[in-house]
Order: sequence, then C-alpha cells, then structure tokens
Amino acid sequence: MVAGNETFVAPTLTLQYSQGAKERGPVTKETQMELRAYPRIPVDLPVFFATPESEGIGVKKGSMFNLSAGGCAVTSVTGVEVGTDIALFIQVPHEDTTIKVDQAAVRWSLLGEFGLEFLRLRPEEQERLHLLLTTVQ
Repeated sequence: MVAGNETFVAPTLTLQYSQGAKERGPVTKETQMELRAYPRIPVDLPVFFATPESEGIGVKKGSMFNLSAGGCAVTSVTGVEVGTDIALFIQVPHEDTTIKVDQAAVRWSLLGEFGLEFLRLRPEEQERLHLLLTTVQ
C-alpha cells in the first residue's frame, strides 16, 4: 500500500529473448497483453518438430497443450533453447496429413515445456490452422 506522496514503481519481469524479440523490450504488466495478440485455446494434440541441429538425427515428438493463430505451447522430453528456429508438424485429428509450420521460433523454454511463435506458414497451411482453431473452440 502506498501512502502520501510516495511513488510506487511496479517491478518488471526480465526474460531471456531470442534475437528477434529483443526489440520488444522486457515484459511488464503493461506490455503483457500486447504479447498475446491471439487468444489461447487449450488442446491436446501430438506434434513433431525438427531443429537445424537435429538434421540427420530425426524428428522429435511433443504434445501441444495450447494453440493460437500466432503460436502454441508444447511439452516434450526434448529440450529446446530460446531463440531456436524449428519446423513444426501438428497432427490434426481425423486427418492423414499434418499442418506444417515452416518456421517457428522458441520464445520461452522451462522444465520440459516451450512456447513457439509461428513465423512462416504457407497460405494453405494457414487456412488449415484457422479451420483447426475454429473446430477446437
């Protein structure tokens, strides 16, 4: 509680950013809502992903637990570092082919979970993602 003429300064939360996210500055209460451009939808979908480092090693498995038009959150036994770019393949229920996100950036990573921002999808994949979002809501 602040009394009299005292000024209260809210603490900021400092996160480790990938190179492209540094321009956004630190996350504060004021900027937190700006970072959520799309609503998150809880899901439970299998995903597969590959990093440039995993080339020749193979594709890794994970489970997506939330999804939005701009990104998702994944849990996996395979750790990934903040700033890593990956290709992501989302297994859609009752479909034979996955939705491919050509480029997604790891924005946070903690205890077997990581958050991705979708950077590049082909238009037909973007359309399939939009359809998925409307069916899982």
